[in-house]
Amino acid sequence: MPVRAAAAPRGDSLPLFYMNRDDPYYQEPFWGLVLSTVLASILFAWVYNNSGRSVLAAMVIHASFNWGHVAIPTLGSDRASLTLIALQVIVIAVVLLIWGPRTLTRGSTLADDNAGGGAAGSA
Repeated sequence: MPVRAAAAPRGDSLPLFYMNRDDPYYQEPFWGLVLSTVLASILFAWVYNNSGRSVLAAMVIHASFNWGHVAIPTLGSDRASLTLIALQVIVIAVVLLIWGPRTLTRGSTLADDNAGGGAAGSA
């Protein structure tokens, strides 16, 4: 899964922004939610691609990310939210430098993925 597919806008997290409930996402700045979701999606794709395309690994990292908002209240203040986004950007920069933006895997290309029957390059 290349970065452009991982970072594609998704709507599955938008209801969290609009639902009136005691939730760390409710009434947070919209741009922050979108940016954090896109950045996290790239990390989830990286885990998925580098774990033998394990959906379980991607689900565990996604659940850990969501749980982290509760365990460490990163959405409780502007400073904490900006720190979270800065850390995500740093981690993604390292991932892109080491694994590359094309497939987020070492030594793999989209042609290799497609030849193996994968659908990673079809996006």
